[in-house]
Amino acid sequence: MKLLFATVEFLGYAKAGGLADISYSLTKQLKKHIDVDVVVPLYNFAKNKLKIASTEDYEEFLLHKAKLDDVELLCVEEKTLSSTDTIYTDNDVERFIIFSKAIYTIALKHNHDVIHLNDWHTAFAAYLIKKTMKKRVILTVHNLAYQGICNCLPESIGIDKKDFDITTFEYYSKVNLLKGGIAYSDKVVFPSDEFLKESLNSGFGLEGFLSSHKDKLTSILNCIDYDDFNPQTDQALKKNFDSANIKNRWFNKAFLMKKFSLEDKKLPLFAFIGRFTHQKGLDLIIDAIEDLLKKDLNFIMVGDRNSEYFTKLSTIKKENFVLIEKYEEGLARLIYAASDFIIIPSVFEPCGLVQLIAFRYGAIPIAHATGGLKQTIHPINKKQCGMGIVYNNQIEDELITAVDEALDLYKNKQKLLSIRRFNMKCDFSCAQTAQKYLKLYD
Repeated sequence: MKLLFATVEFLGYAKAGGLADISYSLTKQLKKHIDVDVVVPLYNFAKNKLKIASTEDYEEFLLHKAKLDDVELLCVEEKTLSSTDTIYTDNDVERFIIFSKAIYTIALKHNHDVIHLNDWHTAFAAYLIKKTMKKRVILTVHNLAYQGICNCLPESIGIDKKDFDITTFEYYSKVNLLKGGIAYSDKVVFPSDEFLKESLNSGFGLEGFLSSHKDKLTSILNCIDYDDFNPQTDQALKKNFDSANIKNRWFNKAFLMKKFSLEDKKLPLFAFIGRFTHQKGLDLIIDAIEDLLKKDLNFIMVGDRNSEYFTKLSTIKKENFVLIEKYEEGLARLIYAASDFIIIPSVFEPCGLVQLIAFRYGAIPIAHATGGLKQTIHPINKKQCGMGIVYNNQIEDELITAVDEALDLYKNKQKLLSIRRFNMKCDFSCAQTAQKYLKLYD
């Protein structure tokens, strides 16, 4: 079997969020079983990370075969698509329609059995492919909140008039690229059972449409690469450890606290690692931050300096609070390995990788029970893989209560250690996720 895997993010090359991680980790596992071509846009800001091996001219674009360390990529270069300083811009609909058309051309000229598209950025390719070819198309919806909606004329982007109606692309007289992609794909994958259930009830305006395509919808839980996210070998850590030698974990906490001048090492260390957006629960954190910092704890947050939330948080001057203005992969790994608790107050979460990484590194998640968080994090009184602290309603009092529960747990060192070890032995690796995708491809 030959697979074409299309994504706009890929770890080590261009990353804005979890799509990069899952694209890298999943295709790495799939390549152990089938022939996989990974196609990405060639971003001018990131192309220095690649070694171009060869180039084909397709008139509308150039297709480069490139190497990223030991990973081979197909990279689409086109002026509008490529000439940006970031992955995402104000002109993304036009850019990713160009990318989708390139995916179609590649699928047309190469002998791929299955085309695997990811999110709205590649969804338009499903329409183009199914209109002219008998190839099978799978679309994974990593985040339903982003749909690629535009005011453009359907004909101007290549949609036939007869194909534009409420059953396909039409969305309140606008073009909805994700909706069209779902309509034309053979299978549509959601990254957790819980998020699929939630989407059928309240799917960002697409719940009725999704229900009409219920037979093609399925869910496969997202995953992390256990070779990459491995506290035994991770070079970003001050001291490596595993579940059998977990005491070495403490050296990471001591190093991190010294690095950021957090003085009382006996206090529990809480952390937030994620995008500073409404979806990730930043409004709730800002509402609760004053009360949180009155407690006997230290709190580190890693986010985006260009966010309005960062501006608000930067006014807080407390000895037990650290705000880091830029996400760096190595520092994030160290924080996972050093923190006692990771706060994940997402308003909604299709799957989430933060809790999976936290389990792997011995940090205990505190999370809102929504989507993939609800599916993967289980109360500490239930010995089920992925133990943590969950709260049901996105309100300040419940987050504070969850933090208080964590503080009580921290005092019980034996129980805390037992939960850490138990979670570290759980399997949320991409090996099993890849097997489920392989069955779907078959």
